[in-house]
Amino acid sequence: MVGGGIVIEREVEALARAALQKPPSQRQAIAGTIATMLIDRERKLTERVRGVVAHLIQPLVADIEHTLRRELAEELAAMPEAGELPPNLFVMLANDRIEVAHPLLSRSPILTDPDLIAIARERSSAHRTAIAQRPDLSDAVTGALLDAAEAEVVTARLANRTAPLSPKLLERIVMLSQRMEVIQPPLLQRQELPAGLAYRMFWWVGASLRRHIVQRFDVSPEMIERAVARVVDRRVTETGRLAEDQGRARQRVAMLARGGGVTETFLLQSYRQGEIALFEAALAHMTEIRPITARRIAFETTGQALAIACKAADVTRQGFSTLFMLTRKMSRGTKVSDPKDLLEAVAFFDMVDRRRALAILALWDGDAI
Repeated sequence: MVGGGIVIEREVEALARAALQKPPSQRQAIAGTIATMLIDRERKLTERVRGVVAHLIQPLVADIEHTLRRELAEELAAMPEAGELPPNLFVMLANDRIEVAHPLLSRSPILTDPDLIAIARERSSAHRTAIAQRPDLSDAVTGALLDAAEAEVVTARLANRTAPLSPKLLERIVMLSQRMEVIQPPLLQRQELPAGLAYRMFWWVGASLRRHIVQRFDVSPEMIERAVARVVDRRVTETGRLAEDQGRARQRVAMLARGGGVTETFLLQSYRQGEIALFEAALAHMTEIRPITARRIAFETTGQALAIACKAADVTRQGFSTLFMLTRKMSRGTKVSDPKDLLEAVAFFDMVDRRRALAILALWDGDAI
């Protein structure tokens, strides 16, 4: 067998020299012959001979016919280890057109993280999508994939359940989901996604996904403690930059609160009279959140954030319905024309219990706004 291997090596070397001496237009047939030796499992080449063949074929890869390059890439992708095969051959084919590169990019263990990062930065979206499908993908490679900010690549990475996503990567993807609606559902299905990031997404996902967030993601006491700690730090910096009308509103609410005057009725009356700063201050007092968080809730357009705040403030169902219609009138300049809007808002209000509403507000209040 050893002697036969030496004969094959010499034959291949002779073929390779002949190919390199011919013009590019005449190399294809010889290059194809050499490639076939690697692909043909019937030959039962020794590892050393396969290594020699692979080394000799490297300068001829571009001359191999496209279909044969695909077969060669498939064969190499199935190899658990390179042995004596040159890693550069794998890299060359992984940089080829996507039909050739895909099997290597998606599953070859020979490609290293630096190889994959370079390809992710230099090649096409299709190449990045193939890389995103690799088992046990590292954070470094995933980070390079996210740099391109392509929805199809992020979707493929989210669908890859063999590779966990770190908190840092999840936060990056959550930020991308603000402008990539297509990635929102698979992102919310990831088991690693913490409740804090899920409730940050609440502000920009659609109604059905908001319902999913509230139903699936509970908030632990530890998360609330961390959020409260962040709130304390932020309140110190916010005190000096409150607008004049907000400062007056907070003072008035604080004075009324001492006599028990900050009630559901006061909340509705302040909004009905267009005293939005007073409404925000009252809502902040009733839910123990920062005025800036109350303002964000007040200007959220669907009314679902308002439903959570009202449930936390122990506002009645009727009170929330009235407030919802008032907010619609202000945002649209008219009364609610479609009863379905009100029915959906009230159904959402009914779905959220007060304990969870308070926990959600604590997360929002501790988040960066």
